[in-house]
Amino acid sequence: MRMLDKMTLLLRVLRLPFVKYFPAHEVISNLPDGKEESIWDTLGIYDPIARIIVIDEEKIKREAEKLGVDFYILRELVRLHEHVHAFLHLAVLEPLPEVEKGNFKEGCFPSNERYLKLPKEINESVTELIVKFIAREDPYKKIIKKVKTPYANYIAQLENTLSIIEPNCVGLPCIYPLVVFLRHKKWKNWKEFIREILNERKFLKEAIARYCHLLAFLKNL
Repeated sequence: MRMLDKMTLLLRVLRLPFVKYFPAHEVISNLPDGKEESIWDTLGIYDPIARIIVIDEEKIKREAEKLGVDFYILRELVRLHEHVHAFLHLAVLEPLPEVEKGNFKEGCFPSNERYLKLPKEINESVTELIVKFIAREDPYKKIIKKVKTPYANYIAQLENTLSIIEPNCVGLPCIYPLVVFLRHKKWKNWKEFIREILNERKFLKEAIARYCHLLAFLKNL
Protein backbone atom coordinates (compact mmCIF):
# COMPACT_ATOMS: atom_id res chain seq x y z
CA MET A 1 0.00 0.00 0.00
CA ARG A 2 1.35 3.41 -0.95
CA MET A 3 1.92 6.08 1.71
CA LEU A 4 -0.78 8.28 0.15
CA ASP A 5 -3.28 5.41 0.42
CA LYS A 6 -2.34 4.91 4.06
CA MET A 7 -3.13 8.59 4.79
CA THR A 8 -6.47 8.69 2.97
CA LEU A 9 -8.76 8.32 5.99
CA LEU A 10 -6.96 10.90 8.12
CA LEU A 11 -6.90 13.31 5.19
CA ARG A 12 -10.70 13.11 5.05
CA VAL A 13 -10.80 14.44 8.62
CA LEU A 14 -8.26 17.18 7.90
CA ARG A 15 -10.20 18.37 4.84
CA LEU A 16 -13.54 18.88 6.62
CA PRO A 17 -14.53 22.55 6.13
CA PHE A 18 -14.75 24.90 9.11
CA VAL A 19 -12.60 22.46 11.06
CA LYS A 20 -9.07 22.93 12.42
CA TYR A 21 -7.51 19.74 13.71
CA PHE A 22 -3.76 19.41 14.11
CA PRO A 23 -3.20 15.64 14.31
CA ALA A 24 -2.16 14.29 17.68
CA HIS A 25 1.35 12.84 17.74
CA GLU A 26 1.52 9.11 16.99
CA VAL A 27 3.92 6.52 18.36
CA ILE A 28 4.22 2.82 17.61
CA SER A 29 4.57 0.73 20.74
CA ASN A 30 3.32 -2.45 22.40
CA LEU A 31 0.28 -1.88 24.57
CA PRO A 32 -0.41 -3.92 27.71
CA ASP A 33 -3.15 -6.51 27.52
CA GLY A 34 -6.06 -4.69 29.10
CA LYS A 35 -9.74 -5.31 29.58
CA GLU A 36 -11.06 -2.75 27.09
CA GLU A 37 -14.54 -3.59 25.88
CA SER A 38 -13.90 -2.36 22.34
CA ILE A 39 -11.34 -4.03 20.11
CA TRP A 40 -10.39 -0.65 18.66
CA ASP A 41 -9.04 0.50 22.00
CA THR A 42 -6.96 -2.63 22.47
CA LEU A 43 -5.13 -2.11 19.15
CA GLY A 44 -4.50 1.57 19.76
CA ILE A 45 -5.20 4.25 22.34
CA TYR A 46 -5.56 7.99 22.54
CA ASP A 47 -4.11 9.38 25.76
CA PRO A 48 -5.96 12.67 26.41
CA ILE A 49 -3.56 13.68 29.18
CA ALA A 50 -0.38 13.31 27.12
CA ARG A 51 -2.37 14.04 23.92
CA ILE A 52 -0.66 11.28 21.98
CA ILE A 53 -1.86 8.25 20.03
CA VAL A 54 -0.24 4.85 20.54
CA ILE A 55 -0.59 2.21 17.83
CA ASP A 56 0.22 -1.44 18.61
CA GLU A 57 1.21 -2.89 15.24
CA GLU A 58 1.92 -6.37 16.62
CA LYS A 59 -1.62 -6.69 17.97
CA ILE A 60 -3.03 -5.28 14.73
CA LYS A 61 -1.14 -7.93 12.74
CA ARG A 62 -2.53 -10.70 14.92
CA GLU A 63 -6.05 -9.31 14.72
CA ALA A 64 -5.80 -8.89 10.93
CA GLU A 65 -4.81 -12.55 10.58
CA LYS A 66 -7.64 -13.59 12.89
CA LEU A 67 -10.22 -11.62 10.88
CA GLY A 68 -8.67 -12.49 7.52
CA VAL A 69 -8.28 -8.84 6.51
CA ASP A 70 -5.49 -6.64 5.19
CA PHE A 71 -3.11 -5.44 7.91
CA TYR A 72 -2.72 -1.94 6.44
CA ILE A 73 -6.44 -1.37 6.07
CA LEU A 74 -7.12 -2.46 9.65
CA ARG A 75 -4.21 -0.34 10.83
CA GLU A 76 -5.65 2.76 9.17
CA LEU A 77 -9.04 2.12 10.75
CA VAL A 78 -7.36 1.89 14.15
CA ARG A 79 -5.48 5.14 13.45
CA LEU A 80 -8.69 6.82 12.34
CA HIS A 81 -10.53 5.65 15.47
CA GLU A 82 -7.89 7.15 17.75
CA HIS A 83 -7.63 10.35 15.73
CA VAL A 84 -11.39 10.80 16.01
CA HIS A 85 -11.03 10.55 19.79
CA ALA A 86 -8.35 13.25 19.59
CA PHE A 87 -10.54 15.24 17.19
CA LEU A 88 -13.42 15.26 19.69
CA HIS A 89 -10.99 16.48 22.33
CA LEU A 90 -8.82 18.99 20.47
CA ALA A 91 -10.38 20.22 17.22
CA VAL A 92 -11.42 23.86 16.83
CA LEU A 93 -14.59 24.35 14.77
CA GLU A 94 -15.31 27.69 13.13
CA PRO A 95 -18.87 28.75 14.06
CA LEU A 96 -21.64 28.45 11.47
CA PRO A 97 -24.52 30.99 11.60
CA GLU A 98 -26.78 28.35 13.20
CA VAL A 99 -24.22 27.84 15.94
CA GLU A 100 -23.74 31.56 16.51
CA LYS A 101 -27.49 32.08 16.97
CA GLY A 102 -27.98 29.23 19.42
CA ASN A 103 -26.55 28.06 22.72
CA PHE A 104 -24.00 25.79 21.08
CA LYS A 105 -21.13 28.13 20.20
CA GLU A 106 -19.18 26.85 23.19
CA GLY A 107 -19.07 23.43 21.51
CA CYS A 108 -16.87 24.86 18.75
CA PHE A 109 -13.95 25.08 21.12
CA PRO A 110 -12.03 22.31 22.94
CA SER A 111 -12.83 21.65 26.58
CA ASN A 112 -10.40 19.44 28.44
CA GLU A 113 -12.75 19.06 31.41
CA ARG A 114 -15.81 18.11 29.34
CA TYR A 115 -13.87 15.58 27.25
CA LEU A 116 -12.24 13.90 30.26
CA LYS A 117 -15.64 13.55 31.97
CA LEU A 118 -17.48 12.34 28.86
CA PRO A 119 -19.30 9.07 29.63
CA LYS A 120 -17.58 6.17 27.89
CA GLU A 121 -20.68 4.98 26.03
CA ILE A 122 -21.09 8.46 24.50
CA ASN A 123 -17.41 8.88 23.66
CA GLU A 124 -17.04 5.47 22.03
CA SER A 125 -20.39 5.47 20.21
CA VAL A 126 -19.90 8.92 18.69
CA THR A 127 -16.34 8.01 17.75
CA GLU A 128 -17.34 4.75 16.06
CA LEU A 129 -20.21 6.41 14.20
CA ILE A 130 -17.91 9.16 12.88
CA VAL A 131 -15.44 6.48 11.77
CA LYS A 132 -18.30 4.78 9.93
CA PHE A 133 -19.23 8.06 8.24
CA ILE A 134 -15.64 8.69 7.12
CA ALA A 135 -14.68 5.12 6.14
CA ARG A 136 -17.93 4.69 4.24
CA GLU A 137 -16.81 2.45 1.35
CA ASP A 138 -15.13 -0.91 0.92
CA PRO A 139 -12.75 -2.31 1.98
CA TYR A 140 -13.09 -0.23 5.15
CA LYS A 141 -16.84 -0.79 5.40
CA LYS A 142 -16.48 -4.58 5.29
CA ILE A 143 -13.89 -4.59 8.06
CA ILE A 144 -16.00 -2.33 10.30
CA LYS A 145 -18.87 -4.80 9.91
CA LYS A 146 -16.58 -7.71 10.83
CA VAL A 147 -15.37 -6.13 14.03
CA LYS A 148 -17.76 -6.68 16.93
CA THR A 149 -18.40 -3.69 19.16
CA PRO A 150 -20.18 -3.57 22.51
CA TYR A 151 -21.58 -0.18 21.48
CA ALA A 152 -23.49 -1.45 18.44
CA ASN A 153 -26.93 -0.67 19.93
CA TYR A 154 -25.87 2.83 20.95
CA ILE A 155 -24.42 3.51 17.49
CA ALA A 156 -27.57 2.25 15.76
CA GLN A 157 -29.78 4.39 17.99
CA LEU A 158 -27.69 7.50 17.34
CA GLU A 159 -27.58 6.94 13.58
CA ASN A 160 -31.33 6.29 13.46
CA THR A 161 -31.99 9.44 15.49
CA LEU A 162 -29.90 11.55 13.10
CA SER A 163 -31.68 9.99 10.10
CA ILE A 164 -35.04 10.99 11.60
CA ILE A 165 -33.86 14.57 12.12
CA GLU A 166 -32.41 15.01 8.62
CA PRO A 167 -32.93 11.88 6.45
CA ASN A 168 -31.29 13.37 3.34
CA CYS A 169 -27.92 14.15 4.87
CA VAL A 170 -26.86 11.26 7.13
CA GLY A 171 -23.09 10.76 6.98
CA LEU A 172 -20.30 13.33 6.61
CA PRO A 173 -22.66 16.34 7.01
CA CYS A 174 -23.55 15.12 10.51
CA ILE A 175 -19.99 15.23 11.84
CA TYR A 176 -19.63 18.97 12.43
CA PRO A 177 -23.07 19.49 14.10
CA LEU A 178 -22.69 16.30 16.15
CA VAL A 179 -19.29 17.36 17.53
CA VAL A 180 -20.55 20.86 18.37
CA PHE A 181 -23.56 19.37 20.14
CA LEU A 182 -21.45 16.78 21.97
CA ARG A 183 -19.05 19.38 23.37
CA HIS A 184 -21.37 22.20 24.38
CA LYS A 185 -22.14 20.80 27.85
CA LYS A 186 -21.33 18.06 30.34
CA TRP A 187 -23.32 14.88 29.88
CA LYS A 188 -24.50 12.61 32.67
CA ASN A 189 -25.39 9.56 30.60
CA TRP A 190 -26.52 8.21 27.22
CA LYS A 191 -30.27 8.73 27.85
CA GLU A 192 -29.75 12.42 28.55
CA PHE A 193 -27.60 12.75 25.41
CA ILE A 194 -30.20 11.18 23.09
CA ARG A 195 -33.07 13.02 24.77
CA GLU A 196 -31.35 16.37 24.23
CA ILE A 197 -30.60 15.53 20.59
CA LEU A 198 -34.34 15.08 20.04
CA ASN A 199 -35.16 18.21 22.01
CA GLU A 200 -32.75 20.22 19.86
CA ARG A 201 -33.73 18.64 16.55
CA LYS A 202 -34.45 22.05 15.00
CA PHE A 203 -30.88 23.24 15.58
CA LEU A 204 -29.39 19.96 14.40
CA LYS A 205 -31.59 19.80 11.30
CA GLU A 206 -30.57 23.33 10.27
CA ALA A 207 -26.90 22.77 11.01
CA ILE A 208 -26.76 19.39 9.22
CA ALA A 209 -28.59 20.77 6.16
CA ARG A 210 -26.31 23.81 6.00
CA TYR A 211 -23.16 21.71 6.34
CA CYS A 212 -24.49 19.31 3.70
CA HIS A 213 -24.95 22.21 1.25
CA LEU A 214 -21.49 23.50 2.12
CA LEU A 215 -19.89 20.12 1.36
CA ALA A 216 -21.77 19.89 -1.93
CA PHE A 217 -20.70 23.42 -2.90
CA LEU A 218 -17.03 22.75 -2.13
CA LYS A 219 -17.14 19.46 -4.02
CA ASN A 220 -18.26 21.33 -7.15
CA LEU A 221 -15.51 23.96 -6.99
